[in-house]
Amino acid sequence: IRPGQFISRPKKKFADRPRGRMCYMHPTPFGGRLFKVAEMIMDEIVLENKWRDPIYFSSMPYAESPLKLRERTTSVGLLYKLEREPGKSLINAERGYDLFMNTYKFAGYENSEVYRDGNATGVFISVGINGIRLFDELKRSGQTEKAKALANKLISIYPEYWQTYLLLGDLYDKEADSAAALQLLHQMHDTLLAFVESNPENLFYKQDLGMAKVELGRRLKDQAMIDKGIRLSWQAFEGNPSHNYAFRKLFSLLSQQRRYTDIQRAANLYASYGINMNDPLLKSILGFNQQQSAPPPVSGQP
Repeated sequence: IRPGQFISRPKKKFADRPRGRMCYMHPTPFGGRLFKVAEMIMDEIVLENKWRDPIYFSSMPYAESPLKLRERTTSVGLLYKLEREPGKSLINAERGYDLFMNTYKFAGYENSEVYRDGNATGVFISVGINGIRLFDELKRSGQTEKAKALANKLISIYPEYWQTYLLLGDLYDKEADSAAALQLLHQMHDTLLAFVESNPENLFYKQDLGMAKVELGRRLKDQAMIDKGIRLSWQAFEGNPSHNYAFRKLFSLLSQQRRYTDIQRAANLYASYGINMNDPLLKSILGFNQQQSAPPPVSGQP
């Protein structure tokens, strides 16, 4: 790995058939990106199955698969069903709604006093992502009342997931119910504050609370609250400046507030970790800045 350190590897190479190569089963670079072992295994499972049976994965197949797996994947509740010929919609709204509303059981998610580190928070997030995808599909298909019911269920069982509050609030705004939308923002802020107080070292919660303060401050036209939210988001990002998700959340906030100098600073800090240099968002920021003026150098070592 580095001078003086060694790792073991398999005795035989693995036939990575989709990419037409032989390689050892550990993360290997190919075609300008690093392919993970899990990604190679996912392709191999599909090839061995020969499309005989549907396959369920717990996470969405990776976008760069030569087998175009994402185009053949239907979201069903918290799982992803892979078929050779999927249906027209890649979200099974009817089955997913029944699973979230009547089948799945969630225990402890709503309790802010239960300890969470960043890893646990990252694992839980699939509940919110899949729930919101279902919410969007219900709304798109005109099932607004079901979408509202699902969003309220998500808030009750998984209250730390801030996206649900904002999307449901946006729906209320479109229905001219600004009071309900504002109430949701207050609820989101207070909920995240409780999670931060119980888990002060959790950078996810700190950055999410910063975002909540910005959104609530924007609604209330309270610049002091907006500034405090951005400072909190910066603190969280600086705690782990190589984190892809944290960088994107901070970038979104700074863009909304048109803080372009801060975006430059965040991009330089994120770019100081060489592994991030292939990030498309980072490339676009640095490319734009280079057209305007050279970005300032980043001092110190990551």
